[in-house]
Amino acid sequence: MVLPKRVFTLFGTILDYPTQDLSAHVAECEEVIGDRVPESVADLAEFRKTIEESSLGYLEEVHTAFFDLTPVCRPYVGYHLFGETYRRSIFMIRLKELYAERGFKVAGTELPDRLSVFLSFLGINEDLALGRELIDEALAPAIAKMTGMEVPVSRVIAGRGRRRSAKKEKEEVGPVPGGAHSDPELPGTGDDATELHGDSHGGNVEGGVLLEGVQEAAGVSTSTECLYVKPLRSLARVIPALWEPERKAATGRADL
Repeated sequence: MVLPKRVFTLFGTILDYPTQDLSAHVAECEEVIGDRVPESVADLAEFRKTIEESSLGYLEEVHTAFFDLTPVCRPYVGYHLFGETYRRSIFMIRLKELYAERGFKVAGTELPDRLSVFLSFLGINEDLALGRELIDEALAPAIAKMTGMEVPVSRVIAGRGRRRSAKKEKEEVGPVPGGAHSDPELPGTGDDATELHGDSHGGNVEGGVLLEGVQEAAGVSTSTECLYVKPLRSLARVIPALWEPERKAATGRADL
């Protein structure tokens, strides 16, 4: 892996509900990424400049409007993979099992597929194969949908020397598998479970498009993109860089 795991912890903190230390975390993330992914650092630098000029109350309003009121950008990995369905509940149960097996505790009542929680787990996970699977089959497709960007993943198409896109990867192998589990703490599980119905379903929304009025409601000009698009795009640019040396070695090419 090109970048240290701490980059996931930092992105998890940056994309979580804002605190007074947000600017410091962004600056540290810029330093960790360094010159490996300059476009990602540029996004973070713009984000940091804006938050340093804004009040915490304003940032809280923007965060809530962007992540909680916008179906496309809801901060839940499973939502973007499955929508509000029973399959998402199975996915969350599997995540809870993975977290418990590795001693990772989720604070309070947070759902296990919340983006900040998911990233924090990747930041402490020591199993490289598991980390690769979670990134390729869950994180990358979710971030691709949230940003509207293509997010290449680690695997290389045999004999072609081409990157797989997150969308193609999800179509062929699907997200992290789960069995027929039930968990009374999670919605939509149990003997009488049915598919959940929400405002939108992950497969029915277009990525990277904000609902009309959301930015305006948060006091953000509708002529500019929402502030939190920048760290999401930064993360989208970091993901393919994680495995770049391995991808080049596997294909025998240096110009991918």
